[in-house]
Amino acid sequence: MIEDENLPMTEQPTRQDSRATRAWLLGMSGACAGGIVGLLVFGLALKVGVYGLAVIGVGVGMGCIALARQRTWSRAVACGLIAAAFSVYADWSNMPFVKDDSFGFYLAHWSEVHTMAKIMTPLSAIIAAMVSRPVVNPTYGDR
Repeated sequence: MIEDENLPMTEQPTRQDSRATRAWLLGMSGACAGGIVGLLVFGLALKVGVYGLAVIGVGVGMGCIALARQRTWSRAVACGLIAAAFSVYADWSNMPFVKDDSFGFYLAHWSEVHTMAKIMTPLSAIIAAMVSRPVVNPTYGDR
């Protein structure tokens, strides 16, 4: 345990705090790695004519739970936000506007983006959050 002379003994970091922090960082690292894998899979699917933007959300959620090995609601919300960001980036990088291909122009003109992107981006975020959320066992309750 790390001790700091300036903190009273009750405020010293505990082993439980360091495990929770490590799980949080591992979960977010896994979510980002899963998002990158999702980007690659989305790009490959797009080349064969399938618009599978929601696969990014699956990658983010699975990456998070693979590394964190425990599920919390805060990580589920963070995974949803990460998946939404990766989904917007994926759509922009594969289908930018012809007039101006900058990311700022894409965000400023989000209302003009095709309908499937407007549907699949929140769907990807919801999938990421649902995959990484805590599981409640109806037989035994919340453990």
